[in-house]
Amino acid sequence: MNFEALDKLRNFGFSGGETIAHLQATCETVPETSGIYLVARKSRKAVCFLAESCGGKFKRREPTVAVEKLTKRWLPTPTVLYVGKAGGTDQATSLRARLHSYMQFGLGKPCAHWGGRYIWQLSDARDLLVFWKSTLRIEPSIAESKLLLEFRELYGQLPFANLRR
Repeated sequence: MNFEALDKLRNFGFSGGETIAHLQATCETVPETSGIYLVARKSRKAVCFLAESCGGKFKRREPTVAVEKLTKRWLPTPTVLYVGKAGGTDQATSLRARLHSYMQFGLGKPCAHWGGRYIWQLSDARDLLVFWKSTLRIEPSIAESKLLLEFRELYGQLPFANLRR
């Protein structure tokens, strides 16, 4: 998959392309199925990190990390910043519910979505785009792992906001 060309995501079965700002208002367009999702940055302007995360606390943990740490993880070439999953045998959550939780976390609410938290220290986080893909024939965790492996092979590390896998 090409992690740099957002216009090619539809060729890989992805839908969406909604801004985070839009999804923070409503996730109505997101399907209530299991699947995978991507958070991508369309802008090619220099990245700017916020000193404090706008993300909510989860289990009393502070989501803010040092700007130096974010700078070290940043990859300027790929537009895909985070790969996530929803549903499957290990999780009953739908894409809509999972993305709703992620969007609420970005609004500062305490939600069970600790993954991808580095997104909430980008100054242009609300302009980022979210794409999703239902995975009816494959386990979402397998589809996510495949994308993350491919990304790591291309760039030598996981996407910016994926911290482990």
